[in-house]
Amino acid sequence: MIAGACLIAFLLAPAQPVEIDVQLKVVDGDVVCSVHTRGASPAEVLAEIARKSERTLVGLDGVAPAEAIPVWLDERPLRHVVQTIAACAGWRAHVNIARIELDPDLGHGDPREALEDQCFAANLRAIRAHPDHPLAAEGEMVLGEIRERRGDLRAAESHYSAVSKRFGNSALAAEALLRSGQIFERLGDWTDALEQFRALGNLPQAHPYQARARLEIAHCMAENDDGRQALFVLDTLEKLFPTTLTSERQSRLYVRARALHAAGRENEAVRALASADELGRNEEWDSDAMELRAQVLARFGRHSESARAWLAYSQNAENQARLRAWVNAAQEAREAGDVLGVLCILHLAQGTRAETTIEAIAEEARKDIGLTGDDESALGGDLVAQARGLLDQQKGARALALLAPLYQRREERQADARLELVTLYARALAGEKGVDAAVAELRRNLDAFAEPAARKELCSTAGELYEAAQRFDDAIRAYGGQL
Repeated sequence: MIAGACLIAFLLAPAQPVEIDVQLKVVDGDVVCSVHTRGASPAEVLAEIARKSERTLVGLDGVAPAEAIPVWLDERPLRHVVQTIAACAGWRAHVNIARIELDPDLGHGDPREALEDQCFAANLRAIRAHPDHPLAAEGEMVLGEIRERRGDLRAAESHYSAVSKRFGNSALAAEALLRSGQIFERLGDWTDALEQFRALGNLPQAHPYQARARLEIAHCMAENDDGRQALFVLDTLEKLFPTTLTSERQSRLYVRARALHAAGRENEAVRALASADELGRNEEWDSDAMELRAQVLARFGRHSESARAWLAYSQNAENQARLRAWVNAAQEAREAGDVLGVLCILHLAQGTRAETTIEAIAEEARKDIGLTGDDESALGGDLVAQARGLLDQQKGARALALLAPLYQRREERQADARLELVTLYARALAGEKGVDAAVAELRRNLDAFAEPAARKELCSTAGELYEAAQRFDDAIRAYGGQL
């Protein structure tokens, strides 16, 4: 009986409060925290830290209690202690002078941008807290990758440069120099790119980018019009690092073509470019090859082809490179006597910084054939007819370039003319951007036509495009009027 009574008394006794020892002190102006407990929930530990540090704890309401955990942290920055304990319960913590704020951690349902933001912040905090730690190099690379993916190239380059400057002996130094140089290439800063690739080639440690460094050095020299020196570097590359890989041979041929062009050896440049093209498509060099093709064609006086090459190059170019391509295309079109082409390019450039320059070229082109600015509207029908002929010749990109400015102003046309323009534009778009993009434009114009015959024509056009793409179920629905 006595034993039973003791057991009951023990079970009914009130639970002892959890012992949580929290000590705070200021070291060199920063608050450091020590926490010791054999077992307590993260919420209890954070509540005690908030009480001792005289901060308000926000975000615990409605949060399910987590399992008890042991904590033994000595003299760590307060922010790190709070974030570490919060992470044990799946929370994110923010510490300021008056509050400790808790938010649920990110998960599978959250957008990629939010996860990247959290990754960026975590790496940035770690780098600032431990700038000389060997893993700081990896953190800088992650920050650079995120910045580059978001299009902030200058900021990305600064992170890559930090790796090569502060961690020159790191295994990541070579890749950091390569990425830094590639960003300068994208920005058109060929001198800075050359400096990075030279540093890459001169790294004392072994790395897999020795051949790539020399190829990029030659590329930068050619872009800086130092063709003879670029050719010398390419010849050295072939001796030191011969290759049988098709992609590598093609890359070297493209750079050699650029170097020959810079050296004024146009005939050899054309042959090198043709040899590279024969090896197949290379997405890495597509843009550079098209730009070089446009320049070489202009040197040979084939201005109409050069203008088309510049327009093709502009489709994948960015920012200043695209504006420059439009200006060059307009100039070449004028040299070819193609005033319609110049006016088309002018429409493409409307609202950009290239518009004023191309307007001046267009004015000269008008004068060349005795037109004034008021005569331009009369050329619309000719542009549509020319685009129709180009589509018949399977020249969709050129037709799309002609139709795009007219399509933007389609509401100015009568219904029949507008219907023809919309269907032609969709056919050209299907060849360049795919059937889904084309049908989306047809669908967008459907409500603009009240006549059943016009709406049927749009649906029939969509059906033909689907059928050509062998999407027969979609074609049947489109022919039946479901767009």
